[in-house]
Amino acid sequence: MADIGGAEQRSTAQAVVIRLWNSRWLLAAGIVAVLTVYGFADMSGYVVLLAWAVLLLAAAMLPAGVARQSAEDAAAIEAGGLQQLSGEYLAAAVADPLIIFDRTATIVHANAAAFAAFGGIAPGMSLSLKFRAPEMQALLDSILSGAAASDVVDYTEKLPVERAYRVSASSVGHGTDLYVLVFKDQSEARRIDRMRADFIANASHELRTPLASISGFIETLRGPARNDPAAREQFLQIMHNQTGRMARLIDDLLSLSRLEMKPYLKPGTEVDLCQTLD
Repeated sequence: MADIGGAEQRSTAQAVVIRLWNSRWLLAAGIVAVLTVYGFADMSGYVVLLAWAVLLLAAAMLPAGVARQSAEDAAAIEAGGLQQLSGEYLAAAVADPLIIFDRTATIVHANAAAFAAFGGIAPGMSLSLKFRAPEMQALLDSILSGAAASDVVDYTEKLPVERAYRVSASSVGHGTDLYVLVFKDQSEARRIDRMRADFIANASHELRTPLASISGFIETLRGPARNDPAAREQFLQIMHNQTGRMARLIDDLLSLSRLEMKPYLKPGTEVDLCQTLD
């Protein structure tokens, strides 16, 4: 109960402060009027203080409807500031390539990341002509037909550098007839997965031959060459060579994997080929 009473008191105090603030110009005008009359008329200080008290009381007792209207005006101003925040600023704040398009699959806006990733795109261009891959065409058809409010596909951009994207499409709001494409770059993750698969395939292939040789020599040493010192020494030397070969293969595979793990960096400077060839 004490908490409820304290909350009510704070609410009342806040309402009084708001009403005083909304009546600030009325108070200022009243104070100026009282001071003017006090300066030119024979009025006592008590009368002036009484007049100020009446003004403060009147401002504090401002009708709740006026205060409510002021609060609504303030809320409208705040909401207006959010509404005035254009889609271009929101798109620019997204790090991934983002394209806004309309019901005709025509580009309305693209952020800087989209221009950097896909080059020749501009407002007014048709998405169907820019992204001709079947999966992108199916994605656009699904969204524009209303079959799905949002959809996701995997798409690979071939030029200028092959990049793999996870593309999500969705409508923007209700009744805007606008849609958005967001491209999430998956190239690095795909490259690492492919590198792991290639490493396993190469390792199993390259190590199979020396392992088969060593296994065959061990069977020979345990069988026909058991009591043949010359053959035993020959086979042991071959086994030693094969184990060295396996160690070199493993080192080469690890070195190759380290090189492949380095991310690709798109060239950022121009080079004069004539000087390079000379």
